[in-house]
Amino acid sequence: MSTQLPELPKSFTATQCILFKEELLICGGKQTNDCYSYHTLKKQYKYICSYPNDVKLSGHCVVQLIHSQTNPNEIDLLSFGGQGKDTMKQTFSMKYKSVWEISDHNHHSNLKSENQSFNTWIRHNEDTNIGKFEDNLIGVRGLIGGKIMIYYNETIEKWHNTKRENKFGIQYHCFVPLTMNNEKVINHFILFCRNTGLLIKYDEQNQTFHYEKLPISTHTQEKINSVYKYSMKDKTWNECKITLPMKISLSFAILNDDTNVHVIGGLNGNNELKMHVSMNIEQLFEKAELLELPKAYELKKEIARLKEITIRAKRKTELLKKVTSRIKIKKDFKISQEWESRKIGMEALDKQLKEWDEEKRTELNEMNWDDIWSFDGAFEQARNNDFTRANSIPSIIKTLLGHRTSIKIDVNTTTKEFDEIIEKQNLIKQKIDEKYLQKIQLKKGADEAVMRYTECAKQYNDLCWMESDLEFQKQQKKQEIGYIDELLAFNDTFIKGFGRFTEDLQKLTQDNQKWIDEHWKELQQKWHKWNSQEIAIFIGHTLKCKKSKINLFHQTIQKNTIDSMALLKMSKKDWMDIFELKMFSQACIIHDSFAQTCHTYPIDAMSRGQEDIPKEYLCPLSKRIMADPVIALDGVTYDRSSIINHYHNLSYSSLTLDGELKLFPDSLLQQKIQNFLKSSK
Repeated sequence: MSTQLPELPKSFTATQCILFKEELLICGGKQTNDCYSYHTLKKQYKYICSYPNDVKLSGHCVVQLIHSQTNPNEIDLLSFGGQGKDTMKQTFSMKYKSVWEISDHNHHSNLKSENQSFNTWIRHNEDTNIGKFEDNLIGVRGLIGGKIMIYYNETIEKWHNTKRENKFGIQYHCFVPLTMNNEKVINHFILFCRNTGLLIKYDEQNQTFHYEKLPISTHTQEKINSVYKYSMKDKTWNECKITLPMKISLSFAILNDDTNVHVIGGLNGNNELKMHVSMNIEQLFEKAELLELPKAYELKKEIARLKEITIRAKRKTELLKKVTSRIKIKKDFKISQEWESRKIGMEALDKQLKEWDEEKRTELNEMNWDDIWSFDGAFEQARNNDFTRANSIPSIIKTLLGHRTSIKIDVNTTTKEFDEIIEKQNLIKQKIDEKYLQKIQLKKGADEAVMRYTECAKQYNDLCWMESDLEFQKQQKKQEIGYIDELLAFNDTFIKGFGRFTEDLQKLTQDNQKWIDEHWKELQQKWHKWNSQEIAIFIGHTLKCKKSKINLFHQTIQKNTIDSMALLKMSKKDWMDIFELKMFSQACIIHDSFAQTCHTYPIDAMSRGQEDIPKEYLCPLSKRIMADPVIALDGVTYDRSSIINHYHNLSYSSLTLDGELKLFPDSLLQQKIQNFLKSSK
């Protein structure tokens, strides 16, 4: 939780604050020109001074001029901005001396002195004002370092330089120096404003700016009570568990001695606040992050030690820059777009497989008779859907097999690269050990060995840099291997899933067809006992009629009291007239089919020459028409019995998964073969 501190002397909105030893200097804001000092130990406020009465502040900026300071007990402040377009700009400076070291009597006396040299805002003349008359400096922000300031009117401007570059419209933004391991990176700045995040790099030699986009917080509301932290090292946003007492905007947050963050003033709705709260810095971090803080401190000490070595030995400067840069910069592991695309494709197939698995099916015994026997009924629709899925599954399996082949290639390639890096790393480590021993021996030598020792140390440091780089490459490849291993397992899971679904679907199709064949045969066997419904089923199924037509036949049979014996006496014309068939060919078909059923005519099979059989119907092993075509892991279609009997003699590893032969039924090809055999009879 945040800690409530003594209430501000008055409301402060869009204020500016500067840290000076144990003091927080609060410098004016909207609706107030007064400035106060808050003592963090005494927890009290003290009046400093006020801006002139004719000045209105609306998003001004106050910075500390560190380069001009000569007395450690004083600081120089610069205040500018807060005025809109086509308004005279106001710039002020102040030499501040702690008001807590001055008695109240002397303090008020000094305020009345016209020649006071400190704790008073001194107005600049027009020639030294920051900003032009036509500039909009409402919500302006600035930093000292490369002499850079940010203007709202879509301008990034370098002070004392006439060059400008129009880039982004900004106002009341967060503008801070980039720090790594608690050290400021020279001429590097971070800017956040609404939906914009920028890393700004200023090339002081060429007087040019470079920009790099940064991730922004997903929280877009202007008034919130949540607290977010941004990692300059990892370039990530995270929400803290701690919250503020209320939703606010236009407040000011400042860090005090690396231990507490003070939040001062702001708006809650339309109400200006006197709120002043603080949060311990440890409350903003998770336990794991807190454990890293001592490491960062030690890292900072190590960098300082290296800098001392640099002063004593300038020849090592280049190495120190490399090491420091290496420590500061974290290279993120990036997933290949191709791997990500494969994963997204397999996730889509996984979703489709789950939908098919979870689809509710109606058992045939629970269906109405007309839904079963009509050619637009529920059974026919379900069977068409199953055929469509069965026809699409082979191509899906082949796609997954293609992914699997590519992934295995990636696994082999990345593993090989990983092994090569380890081999190089081990070689470098061996050389490091050798050079380290050699360095120690040379160090014991006399003054004449100093040059040799220095050269050896340089080689040692270069090798350490190489080893560090290889260690990073090794970790990166290790992450890549882990990711593509997961991708391969993901792919194999889908292959097994679709294989299982295909087998289940094929079994369901075969069971349904078997049920239809058995009941059709039973229906034909008792043709002389048919009732009106069974006669309607025979006519509708033979002519492949729709559900409505079968029901119409049923009504006609009941109306004319037609039984199976009456059907024997009907001519083809009778069939056409009574059942109102549109084509005579339909009457011929039903007449002949009924006659064939009555007399159980046999069907003589016609032989067909081997040369007329399409090659895709032949098993590549047995060279015979496949009775049960299946797809193997190598993507080739075999007859099930042939591949089971001969796969040990083929490329064993390309046909097995975890030592097990994996086969996937090809329902579409099996249907083509059955149609081919029927047409040859």
